[in-house]
Amino acid sequence: NNVFWAIVNGNLVEMKLSHRKLQHVRSLEPRRAFSDLFFIDTMRGWACGRDGIIFATTDGGKHWNRQTSNTNIELRQIRFSDKNFGWAIGRENRDGNFLSIFLITKDGGKTWRQEVLQEAESFISASFVSGFVGCVLVGLETTYCTNGGRSWKLTPIENKNLSDIAFVSRNIGYAVGDTISKTTDGGKS
Repeated sequence: NNVFWAIVNGNLVEMKLSHRKLQHVRSLEPRRAFSDLFFIDTMRGWACGRDGIIFATTDGGKHWNRQTSNTNIELRQIRFSDKNFGWAIGRENRDGNFLSIFLITKDGGKTWRQEVLQEAESFISASFVSGFVGCVLVGLETTYCTNGGRSWKLTPIENKNLSDIAFVSRNIGYAVGDTISKTTDGGKS
């Protein structure tokens, strides 16, 4: 199957590769609203963007359904570790004031709830290997890591200007910034 979904200039677009050429098949409304797209498998995917918009598909993109995020902050990243557990991170500059939000779902996006992390001002990225086992990158030098969602631990990272975080297993993760930092203890250090 040479059909896939992508975000092009803020549009959620279905594309087809035919005879080594990309063809636009269709775009999802609203236009110029999307910032991230993630598929957990060939059938289940989510897209997020401006004004807290979240759309989901369970049939490979034939149909997209809007989900309620209960926020109007621009969502910049959406990821899922399985078909039920997912998160979305939002950040927006409104008249010089940065607003941030970290949303979690445990039911595939039917319901989203805000996770409050003390002293966290600006959510940048998040990575979870399973439901509530992972870290959230806040600011440019700090992570909040959790094990099972029972508690969150603040961990400063020597690496400066962090832009992304990714875990490949329960214990091994990477933070990317001016250099690449690695943890082998689930973000404790």
